[in-house]
Amino acid sequence: MEYILDRNGNIIHRSKSMRGIRRYVSNHLIKWVDISCISNRSYEGLLSILFENGDSYQRVWSNYSALKDMVRYWRNIHGAKLTVNGDDYGKIGYDNYRLRVTEIINNRIY
Repeated sequence: MEYILDRNGNIIHRSKSMRGIRRYVSNHLIKWVDISCISNRSYEGLLSILFENGDSYQRVWSNYSALKDMVRYWRNIHGAKLTVNGDDYGKIGYDNYRLRVTEIINNRIY
């Protein structure tokens, strides 16, 4: 089950799949999107979305590369601020180089 939380941590939206989350996102403004690599060994990724009104969403992905591709092709979030592992990487879009290439620097995946 997927949940969107308000700024107080209360559940304001539930969905059984990403489809419901994508529908919610299409109707709300996004402040920023963060993707992070949780573990270099398993290549898991964490997707975090913060909305302008303070709502938030997080989900762990089993494949960091698949997460980056999903973010790259998710049209409703194009133009939103993107951070990767806490570093500013510009705006989300097809042409964002950081969403296409996986770099390993000092044992961290970017």
